[in-house]
Amino acid sequence: VVTFVFFKFYYKKEFNIVPKLASPQTLQQQREIEIWTKTARRMAGGIPEERQVAEMLQGFIANLKNQVDAANLEAANEEFDPDRTYRGLPGMAELRAQCKITDRRLFVMCVSVLSLVVGLFFVENFLSEWVHLPLPWVAIIGSLMLMVLADIHDMEGLLHKVEWSTLIFFGSLFVLMEGVDRLGLIDYIGEA
Repeated sequence: VVTFVFFKFYYKKEFNIVPKLASPQTLQQQREIEIWTKTARRMAGGIPEERQVAEMLQGFIANLKNQVDAANLEAANEEFDPDRTYRGLPGMAELRAQCKITDRRLFVMCVSVLSLVVGLFFVENFLSEWVHLPLPWVAIIGSLMLMVLADIHDMEGLLHKVEWSTLIFFGSLFVLMEGVDRLGLIDYIGEA
């Protein structure tokens, strides 16, 4: 936290720079410049007609580059507005309207339980002398505590929303990695 505050004040100018997203039209023009540049390089042959066409292409490329530079300069001078939509992505005002927190009590409980679980993750090494509580059990206790505090009556509906295929994938991934570790394959690869 102290490091972040130091860098925030030390590099104040860089922190205030918001990256500008190129418009789709500018991206299309940059692709055209690349294509026409490759074409002009191929046409640099000995025939006078090819040289004439290559010169015309160079002029066209220079014109496209000027248009892209002008668009980039205009975008750089434009003031950043977080409520405006960029490249089809919703702005902050639209996100605030869509993702409004409706149940404040549930929100406070979720933040409290999440803070407790993250705190237990960090102090698990220090508490291991008195209480042996592995990290998976900390996560399970946190989820059970949240289910009890949230007073969920429709457990079946909740279980239907769980993506079981993702959970099975991660579970099998952990089993596979434990098997590979017990075989000594990870150590073998690390020594190679």
